[in-house]
Amino acid sequence: MIVLKLLHFWGAASFAITVFASYFYHETLLLTKEQVGLILCLAPLVSLFSIPTVTWIAERYPWIGLKKMLIFCTLLGSTLYLCHLLLVPGGNTIVFLILITVSQSMTLSSVGSLIDSLTLLVLPDKQDYGKQRLFGSLSWGLSMALTGYLMDVFESQWVMFYVFAGCISLFFVTSVFIPKEHIGQIEEEVDETEPLLVPEDLTLWQAICRPRDLFFFLTIGQIGMVLAILANFLFIYLSTTWKLSSTLIGFTTPFSIFFELIVFFNSNWFLEKWGTTNMILVSHALLFLRLVLYIILPSLLDTRWNWIALPLELLHGAIFGLYWAAGMQFVQEIAPPPFKSTYVGFLNTVNNNLGGALGTIVGGLIYERLGYGYLFGFCLVLVTISLGLFAISKQIK
Repeated sequence: MIVLKLLHFWGAASFAITVFASYFYHETLLLTKEQVGLILCLAPLVSLFSIPTVTWIAERYPWIGLKKMLIFCTLLGSTLYLCHLLLVPGGNTIVFLILITVSQSMTLSSVGSLIDSLTLLVLPDKQDYGKQRLFGSLSWGLSMALTGYLMDVFESQWVMFYVFAGCISLFFVTSVFIPKEHIGQIEEEVDETEPLLVPEDLTLWQAICRPRDLFFFLTIGQIGMVLAILANFLFIYLSTTWKLSSTLIGFTTPFSIFFELIVFFNSNWFLEKWGTTNMILVSHALLFLRLVLYIILPSLLDTRWNWIALPLELLHGAIFGLYWAAGMQFVQEIAPPPFKSTYVGFLNTVNNNLGGALGTIVGGLIYERLGYGYLFGFCLVLVTISLGLFAISKQIK
């Protein structure tokens, strides 16, 4: 369905630019790494409450629905995000930055969950989700490369906000043409040959606190912390330790999404042949390898070999593609029918916001005080804990 593909394409293209935020805050607004960590943790903390609330409201009140909620969040959130253009280094910059971050996070952070929920509601075959999502991965890489290149050409990091404005405008236009089928409705896909063992009076909180669901979301939270640390501090690490230019940093993303495209396009095959369990286990193993290489390579290679950072990012695509396709399928399987969209929102919340908030603030402190070796060592501990939690969740029926 072309409109869903375009929705993922322009949505990801818009949000890819925000990855440059840590670089922008540190290099242009002259914030310390601890201040960068503080600012970056605010958005996921606010979104921890806003995303489940927004998806629940859209699911609970059909007259609002997912489409109207998506348009509202896009318009208000992007307007607030572009208030970054009013900032100048020094003075009360940190105060205004906090206000902008908190206010835009109440709406803009919900857009990704709303896109995923709409996709799963509209698609007849839920396993085709990956074939829509891969267009987001493709545009993420293209947008990152283009933004990095333009920042070098114009010798200004402010360019990222103008690229964001263009992409989010095209995203808004696309959202108007979302199919009306299933929008604002809940699909209760129940196998009539097998009774549904879900109490009619089950609340959302009771559903999430079921042991299997709870341990799975805790697993997601641990990986979310690691991915948040990599997303928010990788560019600073590549710039200061590997001495990469903005152009090369921008081109790390096309490498990182190469295998992501392959995995999402073939997500049906992976789900049928490997299953969600093996997909999640392999993603953990690859993430462990990636972190080990980040720790040991800088001491083994000089700056002439800094281009190795590009092929190293190939691991990210396989990690995220396997992890996210399996996670999205798993929550659809375990979610009670009244909460399918809300569970998608909760998956995004735990991964991007709970894990993201803890990862950015703790990561910023460790990086500032102890350096990258301890930072990635801490990530290795989190990956190990995540494996343990996932093993427990698989033992619970």
